[in-house]
This record gives sequence, C-alpha cells and structure tokens, in this order.
Amino acid sequence: MLELALVKVVFVFRYFYVSDAADSAPAFPPKKITSFICFGIPFTKTFMNQARALVHIYTDGSVSVSTGAVEMGQGVNTKIAQVAAEVFSLPIERVRVQTTNTLRIANTSPTAASAAADLNGIATQMACESIRDRLLEVAKEIAESESVEQLSFKDGHVYRNGDRTGVDWQTLVLDAHLRRVSLSEHAHYATPGINFDWGTAAPAASLPADNFSVRWTGHVSPSADGNYTFQTTSDDGVRLWVDGTLVVDNWTTHAPTTNSSPVLALKADFFYDIKLEYFEAQYGAVAKLAWLTPGANAAAPIPQSQLSGY
Repeated sequence: MLELALVKVVFVFRYFYVSDAADSAPAFPPKKITSFICFGIPFTKTFMNQARALVHIYTDGSVSVSTGAVEMGQGVNTKIAQVAAEVFSLPIERVRVQTTNTLRIANTSPTAASAAADLNGIATQMACESIRDRLLEVAKEIAESESVEQLSFKDGHVYRNGDRTGVDWQTLVLDAHLRRVSLSEHAHYATPGINFDWGTAAPAASLPADNFSVRWTGHVSPSADGNYTFQTTSDDGVRLWVDGTLVVDNWTTHAPTTNSSPVLALKADFFYDIKLEYFEAQYGAVAKLAWLTPGANAAAPIPQSQLSGY
C-alpha cells in the first residue's frame, strides 16, 4: 500500500510509461506503468501551482513535516508522511505531519482535489532529499565509506554496497547534530514546463536511463491572437497533438532533432488540448517543447504560465 500511495504523490509528469521495448519504438500503453504529474496539475491559475515544506529531524530521530496542505479527512497528511518515510526509509510512525499553520508555511495554495498531495508532496520530497544528502555525507565518514554512492538508508540503518553497517538512524542523526550539520530544510516547489535534457542519466531514481516513454497531457493557452508554430526537440521519438490534431510525428530513434508543426491560428486565453508523447531508446535523452509566437524571430520554451493540466 505504501508504494501505491507514493505513486500518486511523488510525480514529475501526469503519465510516465516505462516500456520493455529495447530496440524498437514502444507503443502506448506500454507494459509497465508508473504515474507522475504533467505540467500544471489541476489549477489553471498557474500561480497556485506552488508549495513549500518545512522538515525538521530531531536528535531522537523523529521527523516533523509542515506543509500548506489542509487535512480534511482525505488522507493528505498520510500521503505526505509516506513521502518522508520513503525518502529516509523509516517506519511511518517516526514521521509527524504538523497542523497547517501560516507561521510555518506562508502563502499557501488552496487544498483541492489531488493538488495538495501533488504539490506539497513534492516539496516534502525535495526538503527530505536535501537533508538525506547531508546525512549521507556524515555517514560516509562514520561508516568509513569511499563515497556516498555506496551508501543507502534501509529500515532505519545505513547500508554500504547493500550490506548493513553498524550505523543506525538515531546514531547518524545525533552524530550529524554534534558535527553542526543542519537537520532542517525549507523547500519550494513550482510545476515545470517540458524542457528536459536528461543526458544519459535516468529521469528519476526509480526509472531506467534507457527504454522508457512519456505522455504529457494538458492545455495550452496563448496570451495573444495570431499564428503559432510548435517545435519539439527530441532524442528519440516524439509525437505532438494540438487541439486533437497530430502536428508533429517523428516516432523514430534519432539524435537530438527539432521538428516543427504547421502554422496554427490560435486565439488568446483559449484553452487548447495538448498531448505530447516521447520515447527514449538508448544513449542520450532529450524532450523539449517550444513555440514560435506572433512577431517572434525564434522559438522559445512555452512558459509555465500558459500550460495547465486537466
């Protein structure tokens, strides 16, 4: 149940499909699926698509999380606690999500639909990962490890190359405090656009570096009437639909390549459906979406303010 809840919270895209296909272009839907958010989440008012989280770890090893999400019986606090417990690999009982208080988290966005879990969950993840990285640096010294890449947390203990060391969670936290390492973090998250260059790295820790595919869905809203040309830059395959029409179709393996749509006449402040599908076969991975706006001389990434989710 923990993994199912985290799939809902720790997102980067609305649909992130992982494919088994290694040498051929994958079809949708592929065999394996991991869910993430797309640009925008539910709010069409883009400024609402932001959140912050304040995380403290105390010297007894307990974890405190404050966010702007309001618990109303829908379980958002449980989801946020699961995120922190997953990052630190702790029992969820070690994590306490505090009541919402604007003295701790100011300028909060509304709690509505799944947006609170999406936004505040990612902010919590970011804060916890920052503290985790500092703790791993401490663990490298006390566990006598050559690098932090050899280390991981599991069930309240530090592991080196998959083997359990003699360093437990509470010992590590106390040692970090004595070394004057910060055990607090305040993180800010705002939803991104589509402008990714992963290189040869994996797009997320739980995903492979090769043989994956992605689908983004949502809306695009121009700020002015006029003619627009959409551009994709991808390595490998890409397909783009605008208002239900396929306007870019290069579903092949290739080096970084820019493809352009036909010129489209769009209206200001009108929400057009947009869908972009992408697959990565091997080596470098690039997925970018831009447009040439009326009067512009060059294409530019579509601003987050003009992208929103369903």
